[in-house]
Amino acid sequence: MTSSKARKDVPASLRVPDMSGLVFATLELTNEAGRKSATALGRNYPHLSDHHRQYLRVERIVQKPTPATTDDDESEYEPETADLPASEYYEAKWDIFFKAKAGAKQVVGSGLTIGKGQTKFGDTRGVDLLVIQPGSNSKGVKPTHALVRFHPVSGSLMLGGIHDEHPVEYVLDNQTKNLGKGQWHALWQTRNRFFIGDLECTITFPDLTERQLGNLRKSRDRKFKSDGLPTPDKRLPVLPTITPPQRVNSILVHKHIDSGGFGIFSLGVDANTGDVCGVKSVCIKRERVQEEIANEADFSLRFPNKKGLLQASCVSYGGHTFGPGRHRDLRKVFASCARPDNAYFILPLGKHDFTKLSRAKYDFPRVVEILHGVVVGLATLHHWGILHRDVTAANMLVMSDNPPVGVLCDYGKAVQQSWETSNGTAPAYAQAPEIDGTQRYNAKADVWSCGLAFASVFFPRMCTWPSYNPDGQQSEEWIDEVCKRLEKFGSQSALHGMVAVIVAKMLDRNPRTRPSMLVVMDKWPFQVTSRDQHVSLDVGGRRARIGSCRSQS
Repeated sequence: MTSSKARKDVPASLRVPDMSGLVFATLELTNEAGRKSATALGRNYPHLSDHHRQYLRVERIVQKPTPATTDDDESEYEPETADLPASEYYEAKWDIFFKAKAGAKQVVGSGLTIGKGQTKFGDTRGVDLLVIQPGSNSKGVKPTHALVRFHPVSGSLMLGGIHDEHPVEYVLDNQTKNLGKGQWHALWQTRNRFFIGDLECTITFPDLTERQLGNLRKSRDRKFKSDGLPTPDKRLPVLPTITPPQRVNSILVHKHIDSGGFGIFSLGVDANTGDVCGVKSVCIKRERVQEEIANEADFSLRFPNKKGLLQASCVSYGGHTFGPGRHRDLRKVFASCARPDNAYFILPLGKHDFTKLSRAKYDFPRVVEILHGVVVGLATLHHWGILHRDVTAANMLVMSDNPPVGVLCDYGKAVQQSWETSNGTAPAYAQAPEIDGTQRYNAKADVWSCGLAFASVFFPRMCTWPSYNPDGQQSEEWIDEVCKRLEKFGSQSALHGMVAVIVAKMLDRNPRTRPSMLVVMDKWPFQVTSRDQHVSLDVGGRRARIGSCRSQS
């Protein structure tokens, strides 16, 4: 027997109350166990609490059977459809939405729970999305089995588990990932499939218009602010898109935000945690480029948890993935495997580079502390016998302003040796005076470039001063002008004076009298402070005169 199904209007008592909000996702039960559960909920919908009915929509489906057809000419009996019994079942959908009413429970912060609930918690049964009719077979679903919420930083909608013994089974690429207690996965597909107990579930995102997406983003951001959270990066999608993002291991690559000689830098989200990260994709074309990528990957993994150095959480190359501390294995693979099209670096996301570190945005003690991170990072490289050879303000990043954190990045030009003669550093305007392609130079060349980068933070327009050379090394006249302005800059306060003296010494044209980075670190006016305090500095004693940047041998 075949059947056709006819939908009937749901009585007013079974209609969902006015939500006064925009639905941005829908939970459904899609297997036979789910259909039975939905039918039980639909038949008892009027008896559910208002808390549960605000999310749940049910629809009664009546199946009207049609008589079976036969090719047997001897049978002339054709039963009337009305003579056959009709059957019914219910379909159920749970809406996930923001409510306009202030103070209502939201998916930001604590999130929405999915489960069968318990009577000891009263009418709400301690669960938001009730998927099992109270008093019926639990079908392996726990009182609170899963959790849906927005990630507090990226704003990605996340699915999480609550029990290690009864995990949420998330299905991706025809494989199942168990989400136990405290484990999450981003709901990045337009249709996400998972199991809780015997119930097969899907969370589906609608295809909203640009205006609807804009309204949803505003609503979400208001809820973030009301929970005391910073609003997510506007460059990240508010909902999954029809075109899926590129995936690099567990990283979802969403938005290209910069490009240059270093490759393409994109904004990413870790699907396993929801954390925001940066994804640097470098195209491999020439042997020289491959060597620089090997250097970048090596030094990006060699110093995990070292202050002042940007370190990758992993590097992917030629089907291999390397985590922190595996730089030696990486070097072996670089030397042996076939050359792939791209290498991918998964990195912490900084706020901006030092070219945007203006004095107007941060108070000077905070700037001093941010610069200190780079001082420590470069001193660490020199301690391990590594020349960076590309120290510029563009290769220094502000990772955080509270607490102030600055780091050095981009190690493609770095070499593991104490002396070098090649002038293959870049760019030319930041090269120390002793780099001429013939005589040897050492780590003191990095010190000079670092001093120039710091001076550019204090004087953002110094590239417009007379005699500045954007295509080559700087003249003595221009360097002297920097030092004169540093002396005036240092007259603002004792702290300004100490910093100006150090930077001027870093710009000494004679590498023999120029301080090492270890000496700079030792002299830098910095003291570890708590998160919410300004830098505590010893500003006693007489301030030294800066004078000229010429060698005082």
